[in-house]
Amino acid sequence: MSRKLVLVCALLVAIPCIANALTGADIARRAYESDKKVSYRGVKSTFVRVGETSTRAILKVVHLMPDKTRKEYFSPPSLAGTIVVQSGPEVWKTDKADPFWEVGRSSSYGPGRSRNCATALTNFEVRLLGSARVAGRDTYVISAVPKNGKEPSRRIWVDKECFVVLRIEAVSREKVLLSSSGFTAIEVNPSDISPNVFTVPGKVKSFPTPEGLDFRVLRPTYLPAGYRMVGLTKETANGHHCAHLQYSNGVYTMSLFERRCRGESVIPRVPDKLTTILSWTKDGTLLTLVGEPPRAELEKVAKSTK
Repeated sequence: MSRKLVLVCALLVAIPCIANALTGADIARRAYESDKKVSYRGVKSTFVRVGETSTRAILKVVHLMPDKTRKEYFSPPSLAGTIVVQSGPEVWKTDKADPFWEVGRSSSYGPGRSRNCATALTNFEVRLLGSARVAGRDTYVISAVPKNGKEPSRRIWVDKECFVVLRIEAVSREKVLLSSSGFTAIEVNPSDISPNVFTVPGKVKSFPTPEGLDFRVLRPTYLPAGYRMVGLTKETANGHHCAHLQYSNGVYTMSLFERRCRGESVIPRVPDKLTTILSWTKDGTLLTLVGEPPRAELEKVAKSTK
């Protein structure tokens, strides 16, 4: 009788645990929203492979919820001294070679973030693989495998307590590590992060945003499976007014930059395994397409632009 009672008690304890178990998709959703609810600071190590060349970088990251982030690079020498500050959609960047801050925009924070998560879960098979420790903290390990089988897979380490992404890796279909980014040390919800950390001191290099563009914006009629348009902005790059069309499948992005062509030479194609760049001219417009889909897919996008 006592054995049956013990078994019943064990089952009663186990049932709520099973009911409350998180799936990979649940963890991914919480990770997408974590920056809005958690502040942190720490040191990150990143790795990027471009063709046969690889680059490693060390940077300090400070984040103040819901949408302020500061990154300062310490290595390699080519990046040392580079600082990137983001407040909402606004981004400022400076480096040791230029005393001015450049202004840009990002869709990292905003209403589109939840939509990006939904798109990612539609296009990627997300699974919970297990648990591990990163930077001294317990994490869930999840994988995101593209359903189309063409793009890199991702493995993501998500903090079990606050759901901040502590590490992420991109791996090719050939199981080659293409990139990684992870905290080597992190402090969650420190009480002494000052908003002053995110101020932009000194002069800002900016150009007046035009009311309109002096060319017709071209759009692709073909997009890789799962991709949709997530933004169209007017920006200024190197003194040129341009249109920036943004597309995403929820995990990976694709950007199309357009500006009036004034006889400049076309940017050469860059063959690598992580990001592909295509550039061409059409109807007096210089177009540059940057993205992570396979080259064949980007070439279809380029040919469909009109």
